[in-house]
Amino acid sequence: MKRIPSVEPNLIRETSWLVLFQALGLLIPLATLPVMARSLHVLGFGQVMLAQILVSVGVTFVDAGFNTESQRRVAIAASTLEAHQALVDNIIARSISAIFICLIVLIVAWFLPSLPFNLVLISLLLVLGTLLFPQWWFVVKHEGFKMGIVATIGRLLSAAVIIAFVHTKDDAWIAALAMSTATVFSGLIMFPQLKRQLSPSKTQINLQGWKQYLRDIKPTIFSSFFANASSSVPAILLGTLGNGIQTGLYTASDRLTRAAAYLIGFIEQSLMGFMAKLGQTNPTHLSKIRKRILTGIALVMLIACTAGIALAGWVLELLYGQAFSSSKTILQILIAWLFLYSIRKAGTTFFFVAMGKLTELSRSQWAEAIMVLLFCALGGYWDNAVGIAIALCLVELFLIAFVTKKWMDNKRRGHL
Repeated sequence: MKRIPSVEPNLIRETSWLVLFQALGLLIPLATLPVMARSLHVLGFGQVMLAQILVSVGVTFVDAGFNTESQRRVAIAASTLEAHQALVDNIIARSISAIFICLIVLIVAWFLPSLPFNLVLISLLLVLGTLLFPQWWFVVKHEGFKMGIVATIGRLLSAAVIIAFVHTKDDAWIAALAMSTATVFSGLIMFPQLKRQLSPSKTQINLQGWKQYLRDIKPTIFSSFFANASSSVPAILLGTLGNGIQTGLYTASDRLTRAAAYLIGFIEQSLMGFMAKLGQTNPTHLSKIRKRILTGIALVMLIACTAGIALAGWVLELLYGQAFSSSKTILQILIAWLFLYSIRKAGTTFFFVAMGKLTELSRSQWAEAIMVLLFCALGGYWDNAVGIAIALCLVELFLIAFVTKKWMDNKRRGHL
């Protein structure tokens, strides 16, 4: 009987370093939240968070539709030149897209009554940061340790600025600036190394290759964007309604659960490349490994989320103070959402993304984007932030059923 391939030791080590540093990196900005919440008060805090979320929609477009497929291509690349070509194609395509998406973000921001325009202008540095610091490349190249150190340095510099200079509600622009420059700092530190890595292939790289790359990923560019941008829909809906207090209460809880989702996403990305290679070299045993990893993620998340729900009130008071105590119910519901989201996202990544099933991925992403918009609009109308949190849970239940059906259909046809 053939032995089922195990995850490479180097991958386990680098993924462990990646998770450790990402967890530390998340704790650093979380530590600054009490400073901002108390200094800016609920309204100012909500405005800064809304500006960050709005620009993060632009970052999502520059990242989501491009990075996942680029990471898969590098993971299965037959040569160094092929991997470097994928990186250059990614950088050029994303840079061109960034110009247009920044203009759209500014136009949308102009029509949000509760959001100061200068906070959005400052927050656009987030887009520059994601271009300078291609984290997906370092993940797929198993450089989690180095990337983690650099990312932590950037976040520490950002946190230092917030602690030193954000003291009153008039300092909202400083908070926005500090939060937006962490990845810029990290990118500038790593840029020389990235340049050295590309140096051996620079004369052979096709600078027009990004055009074909765009044609290849066309099915998922907009679906990935809208699916990932849907995470910003709740706060933007609340901001559009002009309810700054509800925006502040919601984003206080959402910031915590999205941070956890972000960390889990890095674990999925680290394992996705391994599964993509295994799908080409040993597809027979891929199914067993996927199921083992998914089961492990489900058990860990169940324990963690159960504890999180029990401690929700204490966490909010510790981080934000009594002013945000009414966010307890919102946080508890969003923790339940986090469990459902993690299972569904891991399943989608391991079954569709790793196998290059872009059509199936696109369908699930469109379903996510449409349902989040509709359900959250109804939930917000029904009960503001609490209604939106409940709506997100319902969306995940529908998506789990949708993705499961697609997986079963593909398995029946022998495509997975």
